[in-house]
Amino acid sequence: MNTKRVAIRIALIALAILGAVSYLNNFLTIVVLLGALESTPMASSFRNTSLPPTNTTAVTIVVQLSGEMGNQLGKLSSGLGLQLWAKEKYGIDATLRLQHQNNGKWKRAMENTKTCFPNTRPFDFEECNTDEFNYLRTKQNKLFANETALLNMRCYTEGCIDASLSFFQKALQRRDLPDSNTNATIAIPYLLVDFFSNANSVILDRYYGNIKKLFAFDNACCKA
Repeated sequence: MNTKRVAIRIALIALAILGAVSYLNNFLTIVVLLGALESTPMASSFRNTSLPPTNTTAVTIVVQLSGEMGNQLGKLSSGLGLQLWAKEKYGIDATLRLQHQNNGKWKRAMENTKTCFPNTRPFDFEECNTDEFNYLRTKQNKLFANETALLNMRCYTEGCIDASLSFFQKALQRRDLPDSNTNATIAIPYLLVDFFSNANSVILDRYYGNIKKLFAFDNACCKA
């Protein structure tokens, strides 16, 4: 068994004994904390090695956020992993964009995430909470009909990820796609990610280093 995964499981058991699991409400938070214990420096090259600058391409992976900070970390990790997977295997350059849940607690979760993990600060957590995106979602659902499920990713196995990314690659080449506004930040088709990376270790194992860079921890976030 991978040494990192063993350490993660041990940390999870220890936290459960201490009664801290209710606060660290996502398994991925353990991964981040373990990385923080290694005193990971901020990666000045992070933007170049992990995420493209925002608003550079209308080809989009939308991350559907939910829950408290721990859940947001899990969803962001899924989005990052799929972005890298899409580039490496399918040659798709996509930009990550976020959509918060329809619940007021998203604001505090966003504030906590950006406070503790500075590399998440450039993200706009409201970018896809717009009338434009709602309109595009309706058009995409109509255009792809029963195949829309392949673009709305709620599964997390390697086979499922490849099936969706392969379909996404082919969908981007369709000739019947609606013309997009030259100023648009999102085009059809887009890929919607709505699962936690900790549900299956494939993304964590494959992109651990990239995830660790994204969630470089600001020690000033710790309370004395």
